[in-house]
Amino acid sequence: MDYPVFHRGAEVGRLTAVSDGLYWQLTAWCSPFADGVQRLYGSEGLNSEPYGVFSPGGREFSLHRRLSKHACPKLPELWITGRECEGFRPWQGTVEGQRITDAMLRAEPEGMSLAIPTDLEPIPLAEYMPQMTPVTLNGREYLTLMLRDGLPVIPEV
Repeated sequence: MDYPVFHRGAEVGRLTAVSDGLYWQLTAWCSPFADGVQRLYGSEGLNSEPYGVFSPGGREFSLHRRLSKHACPKLPELWITGRECEGFRPWQGTVEGQRITDAMLRAEPEGMSLAIPTDLEPIPLAEYMPQMTPVTLNGREYLTLMLRDGLPVIPEV
């Protein structure tokens, strides 16, 4: 299986997953896309899990990982890169039918906090702007929105 790998909404590399008996063999290659340590995340629904750190090597970054199929019976469909910040992990997916790329997601006791970059055009879920709170993560401006059961939370008035 071959998947694209995204960073800030742009494809920067590829991931190959090969079934090897009781294991998955993951191999990812990317062109240099950012400074500092970058992780590979698998994004599925309202979940984002880290799968490893890219290693620099010549003109590209690479990652090789072996996963137990018992621990990971199904691989995510979306692969993204980035860094965790204040408990937020890189994420992309769909909320209320709107495709959201280059976002950050953090589990909260009352649901999930979704951080959407303010430099996206147009800003996804802009109709919920009154419920969004500004935050800065890794030096970038975001608007956060609380989600419960995959839907935006609208405070009671």
